[in-house]
This record gives sequence, structure tokens and C-alpha cells, in this order.
Amino acid sequence: MPKRKNPIPVALRSLTTKLDELQPDPHNTRKHDARNMEAVRRSLDRFGWRTIVVARKSDKVILAGNARVAAAKELGWTDGPVVFVNDDKSTGTAYAIADNRTAELAEWDIANLTEAIAEMSVLEDSDLLDVVGFDDAELEALLPGVFENEGEPGEAGDPVESGTLGTTQYMLVVEELSEKQQGDLMERLQKEGFKCRVLMS
Repeated sequence: MPKRKNPIPVALRSLTTKLDELQPDPHNTRKHDARNMEAVRRSLDRFGWRTIVVARKSDKVILAGNARVAAAKELGWTDGPVVFVNDDKSTGTAYAIADNRTAELAEWDIANLTEAIAEMSVLEDSDLLDVVGFDDAELEALLPGVFENEGEPGEAGDPVESGTLGTTQYMLVVEELSEKQQGDLMERLQKEGFKCRVLMS
């Protein structure tokens, strides 16, 4: 993949700041392991800067974007879009926690996620699935069957497996059943030849 000459979009270039001027938050409440950093690095390398960094004006400490700044430096980038705020220490810490926690409180819309992943999986010469943050095992566990049709395409006129259209996998979600009812239903569907698995949410 060719390196971007300037990974900062035109609309954000007025915020361009030297990354070496920023200070990582020594009390960052988030930990970034190797896998997380690799995902951030891949996303930045593929899409460039799409999200600003937020830093405290008084001491240049990063409040939001510690991982992005570290990943950008690993990519050899020297600049990034930064907004400076006049937060005191407590306000800045509260913002940093809220910035991470509010995102964690969201849930995946499985139907929409399935459709989006299926659409990307059939694109030719695309690395998009490599930069969404899921590994292959997670995609298969979260979206069972989406990749089952990958490989050599069938001959014209080959029957399409029931329940699928191309690489789109249709799923049935049954809600508000007791644990026993869920077990009984799953056993009955399996006896009828349906592939079933338990998804925890």
C-alpha cells in the first residue's frame, strides 16, 4: 500500500501540530496492547487522519488520541490534527474517561454488521476487511456463515444453499426465552437440519 503524502484531510489541516510537541498521558486509564496498536496503525495507514487528537493546552498532555499518536509515530508521521482545550486536570481526566466509556456502551447491530461485512467480503482487490479491527476467527464467530461461500465459485446453475444469497447469511434471533426454552428450541432446530450456535450478548 503506498504511503500517503499527507494523511491529514484538507478540512483538518488548519489543526496540524507536530506530534513531538504532545505529551502522552502518564495517567491514561486505557491500556493499549499489541493487537490494539496494530489495529489502530492499520486503520491510520489505510484511512489517514479522520479523528482529531484532543490535548490540554497548558501542558500539551493528550486527553483523547494517545494510541493514535503513538501509532502515527510508528508509521513515521510527524504531524497530526490537534485541538487544544483549557481543561484542568480533573476535567481533562473526566473527558478522557467519557471519551472511551461512551463508545463502550454502544452495541453492534448484528444485522447491519453482517450486511456490511458480507458486502466487503466480495469486493475484489480490497484490504478493507483487514482494517476493521476483527480477526478472521472473530468474524466467523460473530457472523457465522458469512465466509462459508468463499473459495472457488460454483458453476452456473449450481443450487444456492437454503438460507443464503451469495455471501449474505440470514440469521434468526429469538428473544425473551428461558434458558430451558432456548435449549429445547436449539435441539429441535438441529434435529431438523439447521446449523445453530449460541451467541452471547
